Amino acid sequence: MKTVNGLSEFNSKKTDLEQDPYHLYENDPQQYNEHVFRIRQVQAKLNERMARIRVSSPEAADYLGSYVMEANEFNPVSVRGWASLPRWMTAGFTEDGEPIPLAEPAIVDEPIVGE
Repeated sequence: MKTVNGLSEFNSKKTDLEQDPYHLYENDPQQYNEHVFRIRQVQAKLNERMARIRVSSPEAADYLGSYVMEANEFNPVSVRGWASLPRWMTAGFTEDGEPIPLAEPAIVDEPIVGE
C-alpha cells in the first residue's frame, strides 16, 4: 500500500512541477529547486520499496514494476531545468550545471502518505 501511495504522491508532485501553478520557477526559484529535490526523494523511496517487494511478493512486483519504472524515467530537471538562483544564494555550480546552494535546502524528510 505504501508503494501505491508513493506513486500517488509522485504523480501529484510531477503534475505540480509540470504545471507550476504558483510560478515558482520565476517567483521562488529556491522553492522550485526544493520541489525537484523532493521528487527525487520520492523516486528513491519507491526504488527502495520495490527492492523489498521483489523479495517478498514477486506478483506484486510484477504489477507495480511498470509504474515505478515509469516514475523513475521522469527527470524533474528536464521540465524546465534548475531555476536560476540569485548569485548571492549560490556557491557556484556542479559539473552537471546544478546550482550549489549556500546551505542545504531546509527539507524535512517528509514521510510518503500512508507511512
